[in-house]
Amino acid sequence: MIPFEIDHIFILSTPGAPEADALVHFGWTEGSRNTHPGQGSANRRFFTRNTMLEFLWITDKNEATSGEAGKLGLYERSNWKQNGASPFGFCLRPTSLPTAQLPFPTWLYKVEYFPDLEGISMADEPAGLVAPEIFMLPFATRQEDYPEERRQPMEHAFGGEYLTETILYGNFPETLLALPTLQENGILSLVEQENTCLELVFDQANRGRKDFRPHIPLIIRY
Repeated sequence: MIPFEIDHIFILSTPGAPEADALVHFGWTEGSRNTHPGQGSANRRFFTRNTMLEFLWITDKNEATSGEAGKLGLYERSNWKQNGASPFGFCLRPTSLPTAQLPFPTWLYKVEYFPDLEGISMADEPAGLVAPEIFMLPFATRQEDYPEERRQPMEHAFGGEYLTETILYGNFPETLLALPTLQENGILSLVEQENTCLELVFDQANRGRKDFRPHIPLIIRY
């Protein structure tokens, strides 16, 4: 088994992420928001004890399509309904040594808003934008492990303490490298179907199910 787990997941949204209001109405307490200088993006965030769901949108097309940030393809992913790109991204964190390396080809993204970081390891995926973004943050940790004064909200009306299963639905080309590796190591599951969708399972799903489609390609079981 590779020494990684999911730190957070992003979904590309429209500006301001009004889609995320549906999670608030569902009973998920929203955390703080961030902007990403030099990357041309911003977010709304929802935390549990072991993960975070991020709604990401483009704030500056020029920044998002230029230089290092342009290599990410976030602007293209933001138009996923028109161009078939994946709207999802999966950030991994090491579960043992922070020096652990991803077991597939990567490239190093120099991040303006993390000036002290050498860079973020991004999966060099031959399938391109039809595959989700996969990357690794060596310093990331579970929200429950932060000092109390730095923690984001982790208690929610719907429950949802721990992410226990992640299922990605869609058409997966044979050229994929990173996703099959994650599936082989139990980090997520892949299910072939025509339309892309993400299913997140919390606490072994012993209470209920919420389908946010068609406004968000997301199903939550809890």
